Amino acid sequence: MNTSPPLPLSQDQDATDARFMAEALALAEQAAQLGEVPVGAVVVRDGQVIGRGFNHPIASHDPSAHAEIMALRDAARGVGNYRLPGSTLYVTLEPCAMCAGAIFHARVGRVVYGAPEPKTGAAGSVVNLFSELRLNHHASIQGGVLAQECGERVRRFFSEKRQAMAWKRKGRGPTIAISLARQELRLLDPTGQEIARWPVSTALNGPGEASGSCCTPRGQHIIRAKIGAGMPLNTVFVGRRPTGEIYSPELGAAEPQRDWILTRILWLSGTQPGFNRLGSCDSMRRYIYIHGTPDAVFQNQPLSHGCVRMRNQDLVELFERVPVYTRVDITET
Repeated sequence: MNTSPPLPLSQDQDATDARFMAEALALAEQAAQLGEVPVGAVVVRDGQVIGRGFNHPIASHDPSAHAEIMALRDAARGVGNYRLPGSTLYVTLEPCAMCAGAIFHARVGRVVYGAPEPKTGAAGSVVNLFSELRLNHHASIQGGVLAQECGERVRRFFSEKRQAMAWKRKGRGPTIAISLARQELRLLDPTGQEIARWPVSTALNGPGEASGSCCTPRGQHIIRAKIGAGMPLNTVFVGRRPTGEIYSPELGAAEPQRDWILTRILWLSGTQPGFNRLGSCDSMRRYIYIHGTPDAVFQNQPLSHGCVRMRNQDLVELFERVPVYTRVDITET
């Protein structure tokens, strides 16, 4: 086996690798906002990014939706060929065996990763498929680019997740209670005492859990992901990603048909299988959010398409006070 270290890189190559790894880190942050392990990847050829991807197997219900796979798919669609010779794949975490296989099939020439993955890494941490001479394709491998930044983002994600789960088990975290009848959202402390209260707008079609019903689901939920931290008020989201637009009355008048999702998103997931989780009644698959809406047209009555709408500043206050996995109870009374 070839176990020799990689050849030294020029300063120009170091700078190039750091620049593209920073782009992959920005994509990893998108994964974190969805509650996914923060891993991002870009595919580069001739100095240009031709594919982007981030980790989201949970949200997409796809066990293969690792950052590398998504970036390779994006690149292959863009160039119109499943082979990507002469390309470099940048990924914030050492590839696993599945992703290594996809990299070989795509004929990627070089792989640059950030932090090592001691549990599943297939570039030397657990196994080294990239040095396996019996395979019919090889990609050169370079690790440790922005390793500290990439590793710290993953460590912080799991630390925050463990803390949130500990709060949940010990009953130390807050609870959100949403009343469909009163059209209000209350934030409660661990003893059940009210901390704050805000008006909301739930579904025009009333309560209901079925997919396609445009109803607001009832029962126990959790906040599965917090999206939009630090974004300006009235940031416009489509598909949980900021579009670069900032809502204004003029924009609203120009596109009156749009269902505006603004400022922040708290993505809900049901916790009661058969009622609001799994199958055709799954709140997360239905993309049920607590989200901002244009303040000028906000009304404290059922008008939404199924989500829970709030005034933008109210939503920012709520967003800052609740962690991921906060319990959300939606009741009719």
